[in-house]
Amino acid sequence: MMEYKFHGNLTEINFKKGYTESEADLLKKGKKARSMDEKWDIFFEDNTLNFYRSWTRRGIFQIKFIEKENNLIVEKAFAEERFVNDTNAAYCSELLNWLIEGSFFQRKATFPRLKS
Repeated sequence: MMEYKFHGNLTEINFKKGYTESEADLLKKGKKARSMDEKWDIFFEDNTLNFYRSWTRRGIFQIKFIEKENNLIVEKAFAEERFVNDTNAAYCSELLNWLIEGSFFQRKATFPRLKS
């Protein structure tokens, strides 16, 4: 069985957010794809949220949090270097936000467009 892992180097991206206690509880539960249509497996451990492509189990995003009064504050966010090079850092930040808003909080968010 393939293991979940980051294959390349990670590059820091600009992603600064905080999450309330109830939002933090949802993030800590993570998400596992239930079908081929769902593209992400997301796991929380050691105050880090890791995003893997569900088919390849390749790591794409990672967020390191600081926990403060049951809230989670983003300390640093990363994207796989190859993904950043194929897109750009701003797009990576927007995609990461879209993934969190839709996957965890069921908030309507616009899918980011890659600007050339």
